Amino acid sequence: MLLHASANFPPGALRGVDADVVYLGVGNLDRRPAGFVRAYWDEGVVTTGARRVVLVHWDDFFLGLHRSPPYVMDDLGVTTGRLLPLARCDAVDIVMPVAWQPSAPLAGFG
Repeated sequence: MLLHASANFPPGALRGVDADVVYLGVGNLDRRPAGFVRAYWDEGVVTTGARRVVLVHWDDFFLGLHRSPPYVMDDLGVTTGRLLPLARCDAVDIVMPVAWQPSAPLAGFG
């Protein structure tokens, strides 16, 4: 697993890194150009060979999940609308974490 919490990247930094699951920071991706989003996806997901992506860092972390109004940090609808076609093309599952619930990010992998 790889935790990539910031929605930015130094090109080539993940070359040689393998991960089945990437926790991918998506805060403010809705405000980035499409080319950047594609390059970010390729660097964090395609390069690592990830088969599942868990979206993180989209909330207003100053308020907490119980008080975060939608779209303060990111318009998640815009962001997922950009990422889902990339995920379909690359056969990658996208998962949203559920606050305060345990998760099994590797579930279903053989």
